[in-house]
Amino acid sequence: MQSISARVDSDGYAVLPDWLEPHWCERLIAGLDERGRQAPEDKRLMPHQPFLDLLVEPAILDLVTSVLGPDPLFHHANGKRITDGAGKPWHHDFDSVTPWDGDPASVMLHVMIYPAGLTPENGPLVLRPRTHRMRVPRHHPNALGYQVEADDVTLTAGPGTVVLVHSALWHMRPPSHVTEPRYYLNFSFIGNAPVTRPEREGYSDLLASMPDAVPDQRCRDRLTALCRGHRF
Repeated sequence: MQSISARVDSDGYAVLPDWLEPHWCERLIAGLDERGRQAPEDKRLMPHQPFLDLLVEPAILDLVTSVLGPDPLFHHANGKRITDGAGKPWHHDFDSVTPWDGDPASVMLHVMIYPAGLTPENGPLVLRPRTHRMRVPRHHPNALGYQVEADDVTLTAGPGTVVLVHSALWHMRPPSHVTEPRYYLNFSFIGNAPVTRPEREGYSDLLASMPDAVPDQRCRDRLTALCRGHRF
């Protein structure tokens, strides 16, 4: 069986079904419900709980280092409770003004978490394998809308499923006509390499202050390492 790192490198993604423990799924759903009530248009998850706690979970960091290598950097995290069945057409999420250049040192990895799972009712995740190697601008795939081809992977999965996605991989969410909530979180990381990557708006100051938001010293040390000075 291919390693997780090899799968992300070759296909652009790796699926870990039902990976997250149920108690975490419950906490994340409750947290997204709370964010939906307090700030329904704000997708930014940090420095709110329980998302900050999950960021420093050793199991999450082990997944990230298995792909990016030691000492990765946290870049941003977003997520939302979607209740209107809205879709999102084909796109990729490489966070740069230019397409991915093929350099492994510039990879961004998304840890995409689905605490309530992915169903035909709440909207599956559709992936186009190996498109991370095409090196096109971020919104180039938009022209395809919601078109699905024979080689595309339509993913439905149980609660707690995690999908590791190379940020340049094309993916989309088809619209749903059923209002079953769709919960998703995306924790994004980059490797420990001297590459130029743009900072997400609002994250420059946040990265510096995040370690002070947790009382436990071990968690604070992990956050300090994850949020140390980005080379942007």
